[in-house]
Amino acid sequence: MLRLIKSDFYKLFRMKSFYICGILAAIFAGLGIFSLNTLDKAQYALYGLEDMFVSQYTGIYSITIGISSATLFITILVSMFVASEFKFGTIKNIVSRGIGRAEIYFSKYIITVFVSAVYTLLCASASFVVGCCIAGVGDFNRTVFLDMLEIFGLFLLAEIAIQSIFQMFGFIIRSTGWTIGTNIAIFAFLPTMVLNLIDMAVNNWLAPAVASIDWLSSWLKIENFSSNNYWPYPYLSEFTDVDILHMDFFQPILTRGLIVCVVYIVLATAVGVFTFQKRDID
Repeated sequence: MLRLIKSDFYKLFRMKSFYICGILAAIFAGLGIFSLNTLDKAQYALYGLEDMFVSQYTGIYSITIGISSATLFITILVSMFVASEFKFGTIKNIVSRGIGRAEIYFSKYIITVFVSAVYTLLCASASFVVGCCIAGVGDFNRTVFLDMLEIFGLFLLAEIAIQSIFQMFGFIIRSTGWTIGTNIAIFAFLPTMVLNLIDMAVNNWLAPAVASIDWLSSWLKIENFSSNNYWPYPYLSEFTDVDILHMDFFQPILTRGLIVCVVYIVLATAVGVFTFQKRDID
């Protein structure tokens, strides 16, 4: 297993796309902070309030915004890394040497976690530097430092939950182009289109039907149902809200988010390993 992990890291560090995607993620994170600051400044100028403008995007605050730029590039790299192993016949050669498929899957999973952590750190660093240049470091003390660590850990948990799903599709689809396309489509359209359609169906049709049945309505609470609550992507932004760490009002959101992310990690990994073990490798 250790040799397999070392081999995967060797292949990762030899991929030009690993460095290109990382650099692009950092650039987009920095540009995002700069753009938000410019937009705020323009809005103040629109109302003739230039003298009152004070940027809120300090280095510390910018971290919580900039790390969101990492997800797209992590998705692209994870999709490429997994699917290319099938394209070039690498996995077939590994399996022929008697290495277990579960070991192969978890070795790739370690790479997925590593890339998620590295790209998130790159985006955090880039946004911090740009934020410092615009508005200074901001308030920084022990409490803020611990909050930033907790936010980073929570964000990384949500990120790993999403990438667990994308790695699973990489092992199922096995084509680099189709894997990237499918995962980006899920990343871009599922939260905004598919889940909204599910919410409309449940709230407009299912909820009234359930409410008309007394015993069922008392057991099944689906009023104001939101499927976003049960998909890990929204928690990428939820977990970067400092208030969620300290205010009792937000604690149910934090608890639900932790449960949702852990469940997706377990389910996606179980499905990925199961399908990989059951299917032949061409």
